[in-house]
Parts: sequence; C-alpha cells; structure tokens
Amino acid sequence: YRLVAYCAHGPGAVAGRGASPRSEGSPVSDRGGTTRTGASGVEPDLSALPCCEITGAGAYPCLCISDVRALRVSKAHLWEQFSVNAINAAIAEERTDVDRKTTEFSIQRLIADSPAFRMDFTAGPVGSYPMVVYLQLANNGAMPAHFSFRFPHDTDLQVEQWWPDSVETDEEKVMEMIQDHRLFTIEPASGDVPAGGSVTVRFGYQHKFAGEHVLPVLFDVKDAKRLSLVLCGKTLRPDERHLHFVTDRHRFQPVAIGDADPPLQYYE
Repeated sequence: YRLVAYCAHGPGAVAGRGASPRSEGSPVSDRGGTTRTGASGVEPDLSALPCCEITGAGAYPCLCISDVRALRVSKAHLWEQFSVNAINAAIAEERTDVDRKTTEFSIQRLIADSPAFRMDFTAGPVGSYPMVVYLQLANNGAMPAHFSFRFPHDTDLQVEQWWPDSVETDEEKVMEMIQDHRLFTIEPASGDVPAGGSVTVRFGYQHKFAGEHVLPVLFDVKDAKRLSLVLCGKTLRPDERHLHFVTDRHRFQPVAIGDADPPLQYYE
C-alpha cells in the first residue's frame, strides 16, 4: 500500500492570520472526489510542495514444514509418508471460505470441510516402542504466526447439561477410543512462531491395541490456513506379518512397446 499526501499551504503562510489555507491555483477536491483548479485555471506543480509518503505491506501468517526426522526411517521416506510437499503447497495457497469461518464451533465440521492430507506412521507389533516423528515448523513469512492442532472432540464451548447427547456412530466410537487412550499425541498442541523462527513438534503413535487406527486432526494457522491431517497407524498382532508401502503411488521408468527384454525395476 502507498499513500502520498501533499501540503497545500505555501511556505510562510499561516492559516487563521489572514493567509488563505489554499494558495491560488492549488487543486481542490470536492466531496465527490473531483479535482478542481484554482482561479488561475492552471494545475500547479505538486512536486514543489512538501509531501509525506507512507508505504506498507499486507500479508498473512505463513508456516511450512522445513524438516522431518525419526529413528530407523529415512528422511526421504518420511517426506512421502507425511505428505510434506503437499502440505506446504496447500499452506501457501490463498485463503478460502472455510479458512475464514469464525462462527463454526464444531471441530469435526471444520475437519470435514478442510483439505485432507495423510500422515502415515510405520506399523509395529503390540507393545513395541512408539513411533515418534519430529516435524520442524518454520515461519517463512514477515509476521508472527500462531498454530494449533485440534482433535475431533476439542471445543471452546461448554455444552449445557440439558443439551441431548447425540447418538455416536461406530466410526465416532473408534475415534473416541483412540483419543481416550492417547494412541496419537502431538506436543506442543499450540504455539507461536516469530518471523524467521521455527519450532519442533513431536508426533507420537503408541502400539497399544492391534488394528488400524485413523484420527483426523485440524491444523490451524491463525488468520491463515486450515488443513485436516489424517493420522494413520497400524499395530500388528505378535504372529501377524505386514508389508509396508511408503506411498500408494509409484511411477516406473518408461519401457518401449514390444521390448522383449525390459530392464528390472525395483521399489523400496
């Protein structure tokens, strides 16, 4: 934004002491915004008048995932498993109507309306050491940013006792169990990142119960973007075997049509 203001008083002229507030020939703006010239009808040279120039810039808070680390898993695999590129691209996009919602008190509704990105934890047997992943959130914008991770049953409102309890679906009961037993943890759940600064967030998944566990979490950058992070984990029975794929998509190298001896290609 740029605003330039010119002083219409000539040097040495003082309003209220017989001097006119406007010199002859200086432009006058009426209420309709139309500029008129003085009695001489000649447009004056405004560059000769004292002026004050005010400049400013408007921006939204902005965060990005700058690093991801975990034991026994390469950074390249974690980058795919946690959809880092897709999440960073979504945060950098323009705000939508969902991002601007301020009256919606249901976290589940905001999660359902926000774009979803899968975060896949490596599978492990029951009772094994939890999988812990560290994400570094960096503020690559020009202003401080506040972030928060909110689980489906988080709310800022206190529900009155007379309010009837809704009937939970099987999916909601599973999510309730996952939250009650803290299978997924995020620490810290909220925080502030100064411009040019960064913060490390710990994501954890505990192998307490056999089965597949899915929990959507709302990632909210205040006054900026909202995303749904779908935390996915699998805990195996002691006698169960599992083949883990880093991603559900893989592009093989092209092969010529009719090639009788195509090269072998590998997928890790």
